[in-house]
Amino acid sequence: MGIINNLDPVQAEALRDLEGIIGKTLPLIEDRRLTAYGIKIEGNNIIELKLARFGLTKFPEPILKLKYLKSLYLGYNLLTEIPEEFSVLQSLKKLNLRWNFISFLPVSFGDLKSLEKLNLSSNKLLALPASFGKLESLQKLILRENQLSVLSESFFGLKSLKELNLSQNKIPSISESISNLKSLEALNLNYNILQTLPDSIVNLDSLKILSLAGNKFKIIPKTILTAILGLDSLQILDLQDCSLTTLPDSIGSLSSLKHLRLSKNNLTALPDSLSNLKSLESLDLSQNDLTELSESNLNPILKMESLQRLYLRKNKLKELPESITNLFSLQEFYLDNNSLISLPNSIGKLKSLQKLYLENNKLTFLPDSFGNLESLWDLDLRDNEITQFPESFEKLKALQKLDARNNLLKTIPICIWPLESLRNHYLKFDGNPLDSKSKKIIAKEVKDILEFCREQANIK
Repeated sequence: MGIINNLDPVQAEALRDLEGIIGKTLPLIEDRRLTAYGIKIEGNNIIELKLARFGLTKFPEPILKLKYLKSLYLGYNLLTEIPEEFSVLQSLKKLNLRWNFISFLPVSFGDLKSLEKLNLSSNKLLALPASFGKLESLQKLILRENQLSVLSESFFGLKSLKELNLSQNKIPSISESISNLKSLEALNLNYNILQTLPDSIVNLDSLKILSLAGNKFKIIPKTILTAILGLDSLQILDLQDCSLTTLPDSIGSLSSLKHLRLSKNNLTALPDSLSNLKSLESLDLSQNDLTELSESNLNPILKMESLQRLYLRKNKLKELPESITNLFSLQEFYLDNNSLISLPNSIGKLKSLQKLYLENNKLTFLPDSFGNLESLWDLDLRDNEITQFPESFEKLKALQKLDARNNLLKTIPICIWPLESLRNHYLKFDGNPLDSKSKKIIAKEVKDILEFCREQANIK
């Protein structure tokens, strides 16, 4: 009652009506607290309203009386349409209508001149009104998972737009008019049916992120390649799950690229030109058909002096070359779900390595140099055939997480006793054929496990 008394009469009445519709009292939304429903008040006005997961089938008309509303969240309901009168909410800056059943927007929608962020993901939109391009303040637009197949020319009047997500629609092509979106920094076209990109995309001077995952190119069409290579400011390129069998040599021209995502393709080799990506920090080659990383095949990667994260998950790799040590900036190395039978002794020279994932390979031992990984704090050795750890393992003083489940260890490796950075719940030896003493101790806290190993070490 106190909340309502502080509001002007029109908004107080609207609040009572809304509470009657949902059958609940709307609490005040606290900053930094996630909540499905509530309001935020500034002065005598309601400026934010959240009504998620109420099964609303009809737009609650009392909302239209909240003329000072800046943020509205109606996600996860059953709405099928938005009323024409919606444009009276001229103060609205943020609107989230995700996970409804909206198939069209009113013509008046384009009159929301203050709107900056709009989320319409997971609806049933077939098209957008011609007035949509009048949303002059719009900076972030999420239209993921709708049924859009075409964008009208007026759409490209969104001059303030910085982030556009059109993923999971049915779009076969993009208009040359996309070059009008001069402020665009991120463009997500994942999982459409694209066969080409407009040449004019090279005029998007601010574009830093381009996502094309899930468009089944097989070979990158020249039209798309030409467009991409003209994006001098591009930092993130996502070509995951595109059925690619090869990469063109010209991909090495993307000199500003920092993140390249190529997972879930059918690549068997890498072009030498990849080594020209001197700024690359992250390379994802997971789930391809890489059966070996020979010196020649790995050579392009070894010249990436800035590379910090390398993903080679779910390939068919049996070994790594000694020259892997050239990746001196590498911090995260993902090699899980391969067929590795051993690691090169040179791996110990990766002094910057912090995370190493080796789950589900065929390793029987770790090289003596392993203890030289002085920065390593997260190690996953699950589902291998390791029978013992090297004595040098005791030097991994930074190690916080160690998962050695499902190997062939018969005792807890006593060489872990000095590793006092290991954390409770992150030291795991289950699924090994451990002796009775080890089986009893692994259920205890880390300090007890380390003390057990210390005692065993003293005995020997």
